Amino acid sequence: MLRTITFFSAALIGLLALSAQPAAATLLYDAHFCTPGATCNVNGPTSFPSSYSADDVRDFLQQAFADYGWNVDLSGAQVDLSNVQENWNGDVFGRVDINDFGIHTYFAVHNGAVVCCLIDEPYEIVDVNDNGLFIGNDVYDVSNQGQPLYPGFLAMSGGSLALPPVPYVLTPNARQLIDGYTEFVAIDDKNRILAEQFTVPDIYHGMKFEGWLELDPVVPEAPSALLVLPLLISGWLVRRRRIAMPR
Repeated sequence: MLRTITFFSAALIGLLALSAQPAAATLLYDAHFCTPGATCNVNGPTSFPSSYSADDVRDFLQQAFADYGWNVDLSGAQVDLSNVQENWNGDVFGRVDINDFGIHTYFAVHNGAVVCCLIDEPYEIVDVNDNGLFIGNDVYDVSNQGQPLYPGFLAMSGGSLALPPVPYVLTPNARQLIDGYTEFVAIDDKNRILAEQFTVPDIYHGMKFEGWLELDPVVPEAPSALLVLPLLISGWLVRRRRIAMPR
């Protein structure tokens, strides 16, 4: 009996270990060109207009500057918030301008507290879905560090300088399709992203709009180890029967 339990336990532990491997956080995205309102599944931001306390944003910036060793007194400064958006879970973002100090950036709120950002414009946050994923555009390569597209970024809440990037990769099809400057526009609750693609023909003519793109998450196939589960169980039953047979 001990031999059969050991065999089955080892097989089950090995199976679970193998099936756990693909559970890494890295997302896989495919892509296709589409037309908003027609062939795009994502046609606009998931977040909706909201409001937030300018005093809380000021307090965050004051503390964040101090944490970086910058002596900035914002106590009497006029803080202007605009384009404030929110998801159904209470994640908030918006633009913040403090003209007296030349501060022009975006802020983000998670669990009722301001968590970001100090990075300067043209950094922008443009949407957040109900899964807590933020998208935006970052020419400084902070929120999109290590990501395959530029300047669009996929990020989570946190950070103080800028939102921390969420790892993702592209399928071979998407890598071949996307070739240029890619700005993110919207994300839905299925984590699909609407983007605009531009190319830069030369330094004299600026960017040329190439079209709308939709990035679609690809659900990985079930681990192959799961396919051998019936064989493992069958083998265990046969082995148990043989061990239990009288000699």
